[in-house]
Amino acid sequence: MKNVSHLLMFLSILIVNDLNAQPGSLDKSFGVNGIVTTTIGVRDANVASVAIQADSKIVAAGYSYNGKNYDFAIARYDTNGFLDSSFGDNGKVTTKIGPGNNSIRSLNIQPDRKIVVAGFADNGTYTDFALSRYNIDGSLDKTFGTDGALTTSFGEFSVSFSAAIQPDGKIMVVGCTGSPVGPGGNFFALVRYNLNGSLDSTFGSNGKITTAIRNVDDAAFSVGIQSDGKIVVAGLSYHYTIFSTGSDIALARYNTNGTLDTTFGIEGKVITPIGEFSLATKLHILGNQKIIVSGSTYNGSDWDFALAQYNTDGSLDNSFGTDGVVTTAIGLGDDYACSSTIQPDNKIIVTGSSIDVSHSNFALVRYNQDGSLDNTFGTDAIVTTAIDSNNSYLFSVAMQNNGEIVGAGATRIDDTIANFALARYNSGLNIGIVDNPIRDNSLLVFPNPIKQTAILEYSLNLEENVSIHLIDIQGKTKKILIDNQKQKAGIHQQKIGLTEEFPQGIYFIIISIEGRQYSVELIK
Repeated sequence: MKNVSHLLMFLSILIVNDLNAQPGSLDKSFGVNGIVTTTIGVRDANVASVAIQADSKIVAAGYSYNGKNYDFAIARYDTNGFLDSSFGDNGKVTTKIGPGNNSIRSLNIQPDRKIVVAGFADNGTYTDFALSRYNIDGSLDKTFGTDGALTTSFGEFSVSFSAAIQPDGKIMVVGCTGSPVGPGGNFFALVRYNLNGSLDSTFGSNGKITTAIRNVDDAAFSVGIQSDGKIVVAGLSYHYTIFSTGSDIALARYNTNGTLDTTFGIEGKVITPIGEFSLATKLHILGNQKIIVSGSTYNGSDWDFALAQYNTDGSLDNSFGTDGVVTTAIGLGDDYACSSTIQPDNKIIVTGSSIDVSHSNFALVRYNQDGSLDNTFGTDAIVTTAIDSNNSYLFSVAMQNNGEIVGAGATRIDDTIANFALARYNSGLNIGIVDNPIRDNSLLVFPNPIKQTAILEYSLNLEENVSIHLIDIQGKTKKILIDNQKQKAGIHQQKIGLTEEFPQGIYFIIISIEGRQYSVELIK
């Protein structure tokens, strides 16, 4: 009994230490002292996007070198950072599309747990938008595109940088297209796809749109879908004059059919100058429908992190930062913000890389809801991490269900050798309460399997806006049970009816709560 009591005391100390861990500190239970690196391919592998599955497994996507060209590359990890052997080849998947180089730029996980990635593929003359979709075991989903992959040409150089899954399952992808050299030829580029990867003919011109923000060069780096279905895109727009050259943060908002929304900014467009150069690399639509973008700005001597928050009409939100804008210098050199995430308590985490005298490190900054620095995080709201003795670059961030922060990118040995790199940080959130609006283990469906009717039971911690959709295994919405309904904290029940017109098979109940999604498998 004495040994047992000592063990229980030791475990209790571990639990207390974990719960009281300094926000921003590395989570030592992840990988080796909070860090994971993974070699994929022959050399030169890099993460561009990371996402978290409903079971908290981590999916990281980017590119890897096969000895001749670059391929799509994906790795899946369990909750502790070990490669998931049930995915692909011992946790890794690579995919070649076309004759040249390929690279993933964005990653999304569908409600049915299939993985959708978007980026570009070299067709031998120029690059096209490229997408592929994978089953939960990492195999290509043959029902998507041609044998699981597809490309979309604009007739010129084009690259996709970001994608979003609409509530109806359609896939919105954005990037840029135009001439790779010389000013005046690059535009925002948008494509919308149906569930099977075919172009959505109800959007733009046979699924495609290009938009010139000004008359020089533009690129879209991030996309978000509003609750009313409108599409918001953020990136940069260059300006060239005889007096100056630079770039500004640029946003555009589109109606569901792809036309510019003229109620937003000036004829659907917003331009925000910050410093000599600025760009937005990540966009979020908040629960109140305000828009926040993160990116970088050049102050005349080096680059800093930048944030801007907008009202629903595209005007800067003066309650945020200074006249809607915040900039943050991390070190003495260049600081580049590549991604961001919004915590359940509305604090903002912006991530990227910070260069000291000769070395690049992972960098994270946490802000309060009003744009002020959150001094409870790291050292005066800032965290930097050297992954190893090499240069390291943080390109994407996501938050696990328990509130832990996962950053992903690369550690680069030299110009040709790099590995996937991930680090996990303590957030300081009350695990299982603040992060999760649904109480743990409260999602119940009975009976399951279902004959004709079943009851979904769930319990909310707080008053929240709730949507409940029934989708089939292809991700197609079959029934909307609740649409953005405000519900009080407590236990709720919802009747689910699968009448005779629903064939036997697997369905999913998708519960959306203030932008977070939860799924329950239902068998008929």
